[in-house]
Formats: sequence, C-alpha cells, structure tokens
Amino acid sequence: MANLPEHRSPSASESGSQQDERHAVWIAGRIQTLLNHYFQPDNPADVTEAALDDWVDMLGPFSQPAIEHACASYLRDQPRRRPSPGDITARAETFDRDGERRKYAASLSAEEACAVEWAVMTGRMGRETATQAVQSRTEVPEWCNSEAQAAVYRIRHHPNCMTPDDGGVAQYRKMVRA
Repeated sequence: MANLPEHRSPSASESGSQQDERHAVWIAGRIQTLLNHYFQPDNPADVTEAALDDWVDMLGPFSQPAIEHACASYLRDQPRRRPSPGDITARAETFDRDGERRKYAASLSAEEACAVEWAVMTGRMGRETATQAVQSRTEVPEWCNSEAQAAVYRIRHHPNCMTPDDGGVAQYRKMVRA
C-alpha cells in the first residue's frame, strides 16, 4: 500500500488535532485503496469526497490495525460485493472486542477468564471491571474451594456488580458445562 501515508508514532509536540487529521487522511487513503478493488460509480468529485467523509466519521474511533484488519478480511471474504462503511465498521469493532478479550484473559487462569466472560455475558459488569474484581484477591469464604468459585464470589461482591446475589455460581457452572 505504497499510496498510503506512512504511519509514524505521534511526537510529543504534535497536537491532538494534528493526530486526528493524520488519522483521517490515512483512513481516506485506506478506503480509497479498498474501494479500487470494486466497481467505481462515476460520481461527481464532491459526492465522492462526501462519501469519504462518511467513512472517516465512522472509522475515526478505530485504530489503524483494526481498520487494516477489517479491510483485509472484507476483501478476502467478499471479493465481489463493494463494502459499505457499516461493513468495515462491524469488522473493526469485532477486531477491537477480540483484542480486548485477549488482553484481559492473558493475565487470568482459564477458570478466572470464564468467570469474567460470565460477568460480561450476564450484564453484571464490563470486562475490565470484572477482571479487576477477579484480580483483587479479596478474601473469600472457606466454601469457595476452587479458583472458579473464588472468581465468581469476587465478581458478585464487587461494588460495581449489577446484581450481586442471584445464585451466580450455579449459573456459572451451567455456562461452563454447556
């Protein structure tokens, strides 16, 4: 992708608006490159520019690796259908969500990671908060005789837990066995 601006780490003197502008230029270049693999409608220049603005607005919150992954996976999976901004945004969201899950799960045992996923899936708390709760090493009662029970206990008794007392250990066990 020689036509894309080279990615540089932002310097300390570079302001936030300069970084945002560089990111927007990179996104526009990446999307133009992606769309060149598909049919190009003969639109006036102002319509094409407005469409690129939509792409930049939708993809602006995502990192360059997430956008790059989204574009590459779309090109691989959909070689004949021109993408919409929503197609690439959905793939970038999935990339970011999977990366977030891996980042938090790397510091946990398998049982603790399952407990965190249970907390997120059941709406008790976000992944980062659940991970912090599990890692807090808050003292647990004697009946918590496994890592999984201790992790669920810490989540259920964390101050940010949405529903602290509803038989969470039993639900957790059912989820893990499924």
